[in-house]
Amino acid sequence: MSSNLLVLIAALGGILLANANHLASLFLGIELISLPLFGLVGYAFRQKRSLEASIKYTILSAAASSFLLFGMALVYAQSGDLSFVALGKNLGDGMLNEPLLLAGFGLMIVGLGFKLSLVPFHLWTPDVYQGAPAPVSTFLATASKIAIFGVVMRLFLYAPVGDSEAIRVVLAIIAFASIIFGNLMALSQTNIKRLLGYSSISHLGYLLVALIALQTGEMSMEAVGVYLAGYLFSSLGAFGVVSLMSSPYRGPDADSLFSYRGLFWHRPILAAVMTVMMLVSGRYPDDAGLYR
Repeated sequence: MSSNLLVLIAALGGILLANANHLASLFLGIELISLPLFGLVGYAFRQKRSLEASIKYTILSAAASSFLLFGMALVYAQSGDLSFVALGKNLGDGMLNEPLLLAGFGLMIVGLGFKLSLVPFHLWTPDVYQGAPAPVSTFLATASKIAIFGVVMRLFLYAPVGDSEAIRVVLAIIAFASIIFGNLMALSQTNIKRLLGYSSISHLGYLLVALIALQTGEMSMEAVGVYLAGYLFSSLGAFGVVSLMSSPYRGPDADSLFSYRGLFWHRPILAAVMTVMMLVSGRYPDDAGLYR
């Protein structure tokens, strides 16, 4: 029952984020999602890895929230408002080049980069995905990240954050590093949940590229929506297979790649689903990607 309550609170945070048009509601929504996850990640507390993942996520998430809140304070000190619409009206005429404002948005990028598992703020991701129960890892990879990315996308659309050359360069470097590092590290994994964790890092890197392109008018909102839907579909399917392969009564999740050897011969439907999810995650067919 307690786990259901935590999931409902996290879902409430996602709903708040979906309707956020103010930096204060953005922060509250992110915290409502993050705080229940501290308990959910460590829900299998009898397993050392789960408890370790919970402690790691709690400490690093608290630090990221501090960066995010301090960044918002600096933005407010310079602009005098926290509403997305008001920021869009106030941040013009070269105001984005003000040092205080650049510092504020820089700190916000650090905080949001942690929540979205972007390089170099990704260090918690593979360990937490591996240590958390499979359903919790599913929530982390899908609902949590999509809700946060959605509100970040709205912030970029209302406020001209991407109009600053310095901010665009920083975001481009983060996106490029996330894509390269996430894909390279995924190749060497023998744990399916760690592999999916690194895969999510690269996916968020691609989405960050789309966000930059959206800000400059080089990409449509529909293309970003298609990619988000493909990411959601592939992550839910892959983690769903891991959850079905695992049993809460036999200890740790079936997260070793060797557990899936010969899966087609004894659970062909799960094997087919996992194959499709991996193809979609690899952006094949092209309809699941950005390039149409």
